Amino acid sequence: MSNFKFPKALLIQQHILMHNHKKNKMAFRVYPSWEHDLNRTATLTQKWQTPYFINISAQ
Repeated sequence: MSNFKFPKALLIQQHILMHNHKKNKMAFRVYPSWEHDLNRTATLTQKWQTPYFINISAQ
């Protein structure tokens, strides 16, 4: 089992959560480490998400 745990400040920085009444995203995708053959945009997204991926089954 795995999960992502993102700090609120990071989601604001990535323009996922609203801050100062600026328009934000309606949804976003997460890319765990086992996802490969991603397009450039997905690879960049996976890169910033990786530190916040938690593999619960390994604990």
